[in-house]
Amino acid sequence: MNPAERILGVEGGGTKTAWVLVERHANELRILDQGKLPPSNFRLAPPERLRSIFQQLPPQVDRVGIFLAGCGTPEDRHRLSQIAAEVWPSAKIITGSDRDSGMAAALGHGEGIVVNAGSGSSITGRRGDRIEKAGGWGHILGDAGGGYSLSIQALRLILREYDLHRGEVQFTATALHITGLKAKKSTVCSHFLQSYHYFNCENIIKQAEIAIDIMGKKKLMRSASSLLTMQPRSVVH
Repeated sequence: MNPAERILGVEGGGTKTAWVLVERHANELRILDQGKLPPSNFRLAPPERLRSIFQQLPPQVDRVGIFLAGCGTPEDRHRLSQIAAEVWPSAKIITGSDRDSGMAAALGHGEGIVVNAGSGSSITGRRGDRIEKAGGWGHILGDAGGGYSLSIQALRLILREYDLHRGEVQFTATALHITGLKAKKSTVCSHFLQSYHYFNCENIIKQAEIAIDIMGKKKLMRSASSLLTMQPRSVVH
């Protein structure tokens, strides 16, 4: 009888790194352990940060699959494989982006369209051997409809309220309470400039519920529409 194979799956982005360790025997999978670690966007995390995160994962494995947001080119996958090989030198390693893991989880080997809307956003479609991609340009150039984008819109609107001297409206008070800031413009701006970059994305995503109240359904629908207009037409039609 062949020994059971231990497989580690890792998916990382701007908010967290999720992982699961399974044991495969024949055609059956059994979950042994799972958990969450800090963010691991490949474009934004330096190699030493990725290495530090990986070193917290189970060391005794036969296969490792690591799929990180921002790992989009063959060169990226090669670099990520090199980092992973330092942590799991004896394991068989496959790397890719969260697009790849999203497609595999949602479609398997089938056809369809996958909308990935977490901290960022992207759309990927597959028909036959053809794969089309849209979005996924990152938090600076794109990611419309993602949690970071929605939350930043909410925070910008809060600061605009200060600039227009409209008074202490309810959503501003709520946001200041959640972020732990004092109701002073200089304090707000200083905190945002120093702290609200993409690697504090988990804190920013907390503002998503505020974004719903602030912007209302119309602006949320615009963000959703931005995603829909990017869907790969050659796959749809």
